[in-house]
Amino acid sequence: MTSAAAEVPDAMSPADPTAHISVRSEPSEAPPTTPGHVGPVRVVVDLDAIADNVAALREHAGGAPMLAVVKGDAYGHGLVPVARAAHAAGAAWLGTAQLSEALALRAAGLAGPVLSWLHAPGADFGAALRADIDLGVSAPWAIEEIEAAARATGRLARL
Repeated sequence: MTSAAAEVPDAMSPADPTAHISVRSEPSEAPPTTPGHVGPVRVVVDLDAIADNVAALREHAGGAPMLAVVKGDAYGHGLVPVARAAHAAGAAWLGTAQLSEALALRAAGLAGPVLSWLHAPGADFGAALRADIDLGVSAPWAIEEIEAAARATGRLARL
């Protein structure tokens, strides 16, 4: 079985901001369902390129702390590996939309500041406070629930 690979140019290149991702397609043994179908596609993420991109962005930020957004499984690139690469390259903060993602970062041993900002009523804010996660607030009910969790856990909530 042969495979085709296409390398995308450097991420900081204005021509293509998705750099250092290689896409490989392998011919499928099943009959194609659409013209031009070549089979499953696999993305190989270059964590060194992510680290390089974080370092370049830090240079442009002029010393301001940087938050690397890793929501949605780091946009499908792998939550924990991308978060580790970004943190090691100097991202001061990690950002997640979902609280479960922030808790997964803590479970993986990432200890730097983490901000989680998209919550549904009934979210486990107690777990967030015990894990030292900063929280975004978008509605009055969230403040009430976070305040209740802070009282119950004896932890300070950072909003």
